[in-house]
Amino acid sequence: MNVGEMKVFTNPINISEETHKHVVEMLLGAIEFTAAHFKKWDAYVDFDISEDDGKPLLPRGLLVGALLVAASDTDHYWTLLLSKGEESTLSVSYRRDCDDETIGEFVISLLGRKINGKRSYRFGYDRRGNLLYGEDALSFGWVLGLTQEEIWGEFYSMIAKA
Repeated sequence: MNVGEMKVFTNPINISEETHKHVVEMLLGAIEFTAAHFKKWDAYVDFDISEDDGKPLLPRGLLVGALLVAASDTDHYWTLLLSKGEESTLSVSYRRDCDDETIGEFVISLLGRKINGKRSYRFGYDRRGNLLYGEDALSFGWVLGLTQEEIWGEFYSMIAKA
């Protein structure tokens, strides 16, 4: 799937988990990160891919796969930081919405010298797999009246800035 392509989910049994996984996959692909930090409860992992003559010293695909599995947890709070040196950092926190346990919520921040405009976002998804938009990290509730295409457009615009 290409960036900007909206995914349609059809399995009603695990449709919210599919939306969660798709969002995490897109976030992991947002920047060509060289270092990452993942924390869930007291467990954490840090790694630095580093390069030797332009070739990664650690297998990037394997590490991305491990992060995807770890971040697929929809029941526990977790935090993921992806960094491309001093150029940019993507910070993602996941939790269940404090007002509605059926909603998964991502708080996403973009950090770096080259990031212009809005730097924090809040997205969520409901049990039907609909993506929700919460404007910024400090807002409460969800913006109503937007179509799924508009919300996914906000999400992909955020990814394009990363």
